[in-house]
Amino acid sequence: MILETHKILCFHPYFYTADNGFYKTEALYYLFYHNINVIMPDRNQSSKMKNKNPDNIFKKSNFQYDYINDTFTCPKNKTLEYINNRKINKDLYRVYSTNDCQTCDYLKKCTKGKKREIFHTANPLKNKMSENYDSDWGRNTYKKKVSYRGIILRNASIFS
Repeated sequence: MILETHKILCFHPYFYTADNGFYKTEALYYLFYHNINVIMPDRNQSSKMKNKNPDNIFKKSNFQYDYINDTFTCPKNKTLEYINNRKINKDLYRVYSTNDCQTCDYLKKCTKGKKREIFHTANPLKNKMSENYDSDWGRNTYKKKVSYRGIILRNASIFS
C-alpha cells in the first residue's frame, strides 16, 4: 500500500493511518527510514477499541502503562514492574510482573499461573507508533481515517 501510494503521488504522504492488520515490523522500518509517521493501533489498542468482552476486566488492554515509571497498573490498582526481557518468535519483549498477585482475591480471574505477566514490545519503532496513536492528534486523526484514508500531503490535504 505504501509503495503504491508513492508510485501514484510520486512522493510519500506526511503520515499514514491503517488498521492493525497492517501492523508489520518491515512496514514500520520502511516508514521510519522515509521519515513518515504512522497512526495505527497495535493489537491491544485495537482490542480496547472493539471491547469484544467487556466483562473481562483483566485483559492486557485494561492494564494502564505508565511511560514515566515504566510500569503497568492492573485494574485492581497493583503495580507491575519491569522484570526482564524475553524473546518470543524472534521479537524482544519487556516482561512486567508483581508479587502482589499471590495475595490478590482476583488471581484466578486474572491469570492461570501463580502471577500475572504482561509482555510489552521492546521495539522502539513499535513504541513510537503506540505513542503516535495514543496522542490527541493520533486519536483524532485515526477517527477520521474512514473519510480520507489517511493520505495527507506534506503541505496540503488532497481531500479538503
